Amino acid sequence: WLGLHWAQVGGAASPVWPAAGIALAGLVLGGLRLAPAVFAGCLAAFAVVGRLEFPAYAAISAGNALAAAAAALLLARTPGFDHRLREPRDVVAIAAAGALGAALSAAP
Repeated sequence: WLGLHWAQVGGAASPVWPAAGIALAGLVLGGLRLAPAVFAGCLAAFAVVGRLEFPAYAAISAGNALAAAAAALLLARTPGFDHRLREPRDVVAIAAAGALGAALSAAP
């Protein structure tokens, strides 16, 4: 909700930035096969705002989906990572992967 309103104020942000953690959680729990759903959801959110041309929306949506997929892939390859977050190192791993995904999403 906040992201959609912020984007309407002046296009200051992607309208779905709060959902980046949910996208990562979905990919960690459901697997990378859900990455197209992240792309489609982001594209649908952009359709609600409707301020840019479709190619720009598609590129941003692809970037968001790829960032979440990269973080989920990193977590899948982290030895001993438990998605139930029972150990402090699991919490640190998911926080680091989320930060890496956010940095990747922000990269040109």
